[in-house]
Amino acid sequence: MKYTPTIVLGIDQAKASGWAIATPGGRVLQHGLAKHHGEREDALHEALRYAHHAADDLLVVFEDHGAISLSYGGRKRADGQDQAPKRNAAMLLGLGAARGRWDELLDGIGHPEVLRLKVTPRDWRARVLGVGQSIGTDALKRRAVEWATRHVGREVTDHNEAEGICICAWGAIDGVAVLAHQRKATRMVSRVKRAAQKQLALEEGS
Repeated sequence: MKYTPTIVLGIDQAKASGWAIATPGGRVLQHGLAKHHGEREDALHEALRYAHHAADDLLVVFEDHGAISLSYGGRKRADGQDQAPKRNAAMLLGLGAARGRWDELLDGIGHPEVLRLKVTPRDWRARVLGVGQSIGTDALKRRAVEWATRHVGREVTDHNEAEGICICAWGAIDGVAVLAHQRKATRMVSRVKRAAQKQLALEEGS
């Protein structure tokens, strides 16, 4: 298993999924919106092409929606700002279904699950945009669009596409570091297991 992918695919999974492809150094190679199955296939094909068709050279980063709360309305904070993003049950189920569609495609090319990471909106926004959830949903979307436009050097207007670019940027920096940490942890576990097996063999032979 490779823990040093050559290509990062960042995905803001939704019915219209924003996505971007970058090198581990953060240089964006391609980006767009995938609104249906064929466009998801095309995005994955492009990522594989940059990875020279080696599935284990591709790090895929999804947005983690697990911590998003349910809400029955658009309540405001006392200062008039939007609260942290909240979704109703139908929207969360839709997000889960979108992730499932991407996973199905990745399974189809033999992509290892260990090379699929999740990052919370709070974490990638803090790292890439340098902001927290407290500024409000609309402001967060504007920041993502502004940052993505500067980063790729041309205008990005759709916030889903912009967030896909931002998630990809997180993957190119912190995602690669997470894999390196996983590799170190895996090696440590293997070392402990070998030592335990060796000790057991010595005890059985005595």
